[in-house]
Amino acid sequence: MLNFLGRLIQKFKFGIMLCKRHEYRRHLPVWLISQLPNYMFIKRIPWLVFDAITYLDNLIIEQIKVFEYGSGASTLYWLKRGAKCVSVEHDPQWALKVQKHLHNSKNIDYRVIPPQKELKFVEHSYNDPQAYTSEDCRYRNFSFENYVQQIDEFADGYFDIVLIDGRARPSCIHHACSKVRSGGLLIIDNADREYYYNKTAFYLNDFDKISFKGPGPSDPNIWQTDIFIQKTKAT
Repeated sequence: MLNFLGRLIQKFKFGIMLCKRHEYRRHLPVWLISQLPNYMFIKRIPWLVFDAITYLDNLIIEQIKVFEYGSGASTLYWLKRGAKCVSVEHDPQWALKVQKHLHNSKNIDYRVIPPQKELKFVEHSYNDPQAYTSEDCRYRNFSFENYVQQIDEFADGYFDIVLIDGRARPSCIHHACSKVRSGGLLIIDNADREYYYNKTAFYLNDFDKISFKGPGPSDPNIWQTDIFIQKTKAT
């Protein structure tokens, strides 16, 4: 009960903040609506900053190839817009919920790849792209190497869009950058977590970056979604 009240108070305060801040005020109505149960699954929108969603809404996505680390309403968003999607999910229980909404779509390659428990404890730095670890304490001694390496099955430049919104994100950045086609997009959510880039920034040298900071669906927080555009290579 106390947790429920605490979340309710947090959301109330956040709504007041959105109303007061002129740069965020326009997002207040849709943020309020997004508090409804299963809103993102019903509307089939990705869990990104609202302005990043608007940016994607203005792109032609039909028939493009998408790879995503972390499944959910974003998966439904790609399929709704006619994209072909490879989605990698680490949580089998969450995967069951997502799969109920997929309706046997032919345009989805859905992969459930749980992390592997290491045989002995090894101290890893979760900002190290070679470590394949998550900062989440529930996965302290687990490796996400198999999860991250799913994208290695595909040729360099194969995907039009890669979304990184799952686990072991520095490792995902390391493996994903080369898989984005010239002019394609690499999307990194929660990009205000600086450790994502501490040891991966040089992988992104061939990209231009657009940062979107603000509110998004459901959450009573301000966060950042970065969209990197692969520079067109001279032929």
